[in-house]
Amino acid sequence: WNDLAMTPATVLTVSDISVTARRLLWPTVGNPGTRPGTLRITAGLPGGGLFLVEVRASFDPLDLTFKISMLDAPIEPYQTYMPFAAQFKGLFSGDSDNHVKIENGKLMAASQGNGYAKHIEVREPGAENPAFTLERMEIRGVDFSWPNYAFVNLVSLLRPEIRVERAGDGTLNLRRMFEPKRVGEKTERERKEEEEKKKEEERKAARGAAEEKKPGLMESMVLDFDQIVIEEGYTRFLDQTTKPPFSQDIGHLALTVRNLSNTRDGRRSTLALQGIVGGDAALEMRGQLSRLGEDLFADLVGELRDFSVASAKPYAESMLAWGVKEGKLGLRMHYRVEHDRLTGENE
Repeated sequence: WNDLAMTPATVLTVSDISVTARRLLWPTVGNPGTRPGTLRITAGLPGGGLFLVEVRASFDPLDLTFKISMLDAPIEPYQTYMPFAAQFKGLFSGDSDNHVKIENGKLMAASQGNGYAKHIEVREPGAENPAFTLERMEIRGVDFSWPNYAFVNLVSLLRPEIRVERAGDGTLNLRRMFEPKRVGEKTERERKEEEEKKKEEERKAARGAAEEKKPGLMESMVLDFDQIVIEEGYTRFLDQTTKPPFSQDIGHLALTVRNLSNTRDGRRSTLALQGIVGGDAALEMRGQLSRLGEDLFADLVGELRDFSVASAKPYAESMLAWGVKEGKLGLRMHYRVEHDRLTGENE
């Protein structure tokens, strides 16, 4: 696959392709009792990794049952298709059992499976160190039915590390990495798509089209994540706007979010967080969050114990013109967010 519409041009090579087909018959009218045909495809993916699909198919009416497996597929070959500057590395694996059919003229699809990723790195172009690393990610118990629901039993992130850097001009590395491409950096295809979209919007406006808004994904499907878990996380913040630069880290980070869903059953999602700030200060936070698709809501309580005040010396000197030699800080906090209003209580 040689894509000259991308900059730089992208070449994706699929190798070692093996295809075996048996009993493929269409149309099946006049052939009662015909057994479904089978199709098996194996291939080597661009950059490495293996791909397997096994299909049982009837074509009249359409009824496909297929199993897909992927092992250690790298993401780097597809970098050009990402709409931002961040550069990705990592290997992805997964398996799923799928069913697609047309029933009463409607397309229906269902899938169950699991996904995995390992050795993930995300870095800013030209940066010496990655801004984000992840040892392993697991997505277990995916149960998907189009257009009805999408359930996920567990999303687990093991040993994620995030490095947030604020440059001397105040810009953040994470924001720079994920900013959409500027117009001058867009591909010709992207520019044409934007032009066509704009023309279509103008045509609708000229016709005075007042089409009723169709429900979006959040309204038309039930989305439910039973648990989202972060284990042994680490984050480091470096601020180069102060003299000397300020740095702080949170280690042994553990986060659990439960019942993240867009259902309207009156329940809230819950959050629990623990971590160690600066090597010895304990941080805990817990509370409730809004459901997916709802207006923003959060009600969180937390506590910080034995924080070394001297570690904030760069801020104290720049704001107060006084240095801090020693001391410990304890903080109890309660924050509540509703729509665009933030209420904070601190002791």
